[in-house]
Amino acid sequence: MSDIIAYCSQVEQLLETKRATLDATSLKTLRDSFSAYQIYFENIFNILLRKGLIQEDPYKYDEKITEVNTPSDDALLESEESEKISQRLSSYHSNIEFMNNYYEFSLGFITLSRIKRIVKFAKYINWSQVTETSTSLMTRTLAKYFGKIRHGSDPLSASIINDSIVQIEKTLKQAFSTLGEITAFQKEQYKLELRQRIFSRLNLQQYVPEEKVEDIIKKVKSLFGEAMGKNVSFFPDMVKEVIREDLMPGGEELRHHALESLKIQEVRKKEEKKEDIYKSILIQAVRFLASCNLQLEDALNKVLEAQQLFESQEMTFGRRLRKWLVKLISRQEEKTLYEIEYFDVGTSANHNEKVDILEFIDETKRAIQLFSGLSSKGSQVFHKLEVSPEDKIFQLLNGNLIQLQIIYRRLNGLIVFFKTEIPKDKRGKVRGIKLELNSIKNSIVKANQKKHEYVSIKEEEEQMKRLGLKKEIS
Repeated sequence: MSDIIAYCSQVEQLLETKRATLDATSLKTLRDSFSAYQIYFENIFNILLRKGLIQEDPYKYDEKITEVNTPSDDALLESEESEKISQRLSSYHSNIEFMNNYYEFSLGFITLSRIKRIVKFAKYINWSQVTETSTSLMTRTLAKYFGKIRHGSDPLSASIINDSIVQIEKTLKQAFSTLGEITAFQKEQYKLELRQRIFSRLNLQQYVPEEKVEDIIKKVKSLFGEAMGKNVSFFPDMVKEVIREDLMPGGEELRHHALESLKIQEVRKKEEKKEDIYKSILIQAVRFLASCNLQLEDALNKVLEAQQLFESQEMTFGRRLRKWLVKLISRQEEKTLYEIEYFDVGTSANHNEKVDILEFIDETKRAIQLFSGLSSKGSQVFHKLEVSPEDKIFQLLNGNLIQLQIIYRRLNGLIVFFKTEIPKDKRGKVRGIKLELNSIKNSIVKANQKKHEYVSIKEEEEQMKRLGLKKEIS
């Protein structure tokens, strides 16, 4: 048993080194992958909503999620397809939001059980083969919906869907690769704990016959809850691996492979200019920001509908006459101001703001037009972004982040104002913008995260320069 004790010591040391590497890089990469996945999935989800191929689920935010769950992929009756597919996609979207907002991306949280859940969830739709012959019902249905959009008269939506699918494939490929690294680590950690907490108490012979393996697994299971804790899942395959590595012929070679797998492999990455890395972060931030263009347009249209309903109730003959005279004399529309209330996080207080509705509409439409161009990689706007210098991209990002936050605030304030001021018997006609606001907020958050990542790297580089040191970019 002395060789097993020495082996456990080696594994423990390698796991600590590996843990530091995973904490520093891989877990951040995993979090970024699923953040990106949410953005690109929302692009597709919102286009399907706009095209009427799926419907908003009115109970979407009533769903209480405590763990990531994969919706059903069972067969459906043709008569219930539209409703059920809408519910499944809406539930899937809620679970992506839950993962990104409430998951703790740490080795203590991303256990083997959770990895299994995450992999199943990420494979729910086969993004690498979205065809109508897929074995997955959801994938077949989406392929059918995408076909309708591609053969329609909206090339921009088709382009966004195509680009989003490509980006999702890349994102999930990275996520699966990272999950593979974490899985390998967690398996060896799990086996180490089995050795230290259970196998060390069994007094087994150096070699056990094949027919005794199942008996040992049963014995380990009987001790498992007490030794490992109630929250740790029992994996018979992991127990079997320990038996084969420690107690059966050929085990020494298997242990050697396990040690090799834990060693940090030095990988020589292709040289890349720092400027290219910085620009890449900024461009991704801009794309995250621009991904809400469809939701922004939908939210604006719903606010304008509410405004028209409000104005039709409020407009007296005298007011109509006054507006007509102002327009006749000045050849300009009379300014229409609405006073909205909003909560300022910075001051932790409520504030009032007067919004010129015509100016607001104009600013929001310009943002929608810009974001639409930035959302499509084939557009001239996106090409101009790619060839722009780093400082110009940062200015574009920063300026539009501030503007989008103001637009978000005003959209929310205006819809609340109209809902409050419109007579009760007419309020049911006002369509809510909760889903759109949530997507816009997500875009702001994701873009801000990338912006802070860029600023942090630049500040660290400047500090290293002042100290006369060179920063390595990974």
